[in-house]
Amino acid sequence: MGFSLFLGANSAFADHTEIKITTAAGSGAPGCETTSSGCYIPSTATVDVGGVVVFSNTDTAAHTFTSGDPTMPETVQALFDSSLIMSGSTYSYTFKNAGTFDYFCMVHPWMLGQVIVKGVPNTTPTPTPTPAPTPATLSVSTDSSQYSQNNLVT
Repeated sequence: MGFSLFLGANSAFADHTEIKITTAAGSGAPGCETTSSGCYIPSTATVDVGGVVVFSNTDTAAHTFTSGDPTMPETVQALFDSSLIMSGSTYSYTFKNAGTFDYFCMVHPWMLGQVIVKGVPNTTPTPTPTPAPTPATLSVSTDSSQYSQNNLVT
């Protein structure tokens, strides 16, 4: 008689601790933005707070992975910038805050992508407060008829 025990770890948060985003083949030329897959695969990725996004250049052209929106200069490089990444190279970034973050390639500004960072629920149990101690009250009463002059019980 055999016995098997399978224990599975809770994977609710394991799905989004690290994600890989790659450049689409030929994304260095205009037109990838009109395809169903876009210029980055995936074009929208989801990761948990504290999760790592590995940006990988699998295209033959050099690219950047730069945070922001190329039409809004004040947002460009506000969060991250890989600088120029050659074919076959990667760049990693750890997202520390929840939110939606746009990114693009500075060399090929039609290449647009988005990372959605979701907050992870607090898994630390909330401690139960310890009640403050209640002061004890002690009442003592005596019957003076039981004591003599020298405070000895008679």
